[in-house]
Amino acid sequence: MLSVHRYYEISESTHFASRFGTTGVGVDIHPPLIEQAKERARGFGVEHAVESPLGDGAASDLTGRMFDMVASIGASWIGGGPVGTFDLMRAVAADDARAQNV
Repeated sequence: MLSVHRYYEISESTHFASRFGTTGVGVDIHPPLIEQAKERARGFGVEHAVESPLGDGAASDLTGRMFDMVASIGASWIGGGPVGTFDLMRAVAADDARAQNV
């Protein structure tokens, strides 16, 4: 049995939720991508497990939330470059979290 994990990345949240039973949050600043993410989650039947808030990933209020896996795929510019993006990711990563910046 898989334990529930939280995942902070828009494009993979639905995939992980449908395949592994995880929960996820994916933030994007573009309304059409948020709508596509919500449609995809509905299509996979995981809309209850995936949040897709509209917003700037660098300014998202995730206060008090920690994630077991954080990722920034194709968006290392969010933190002003890879180092700044890792800093943003580290701020919401649990102590034993995995991080991916591609």
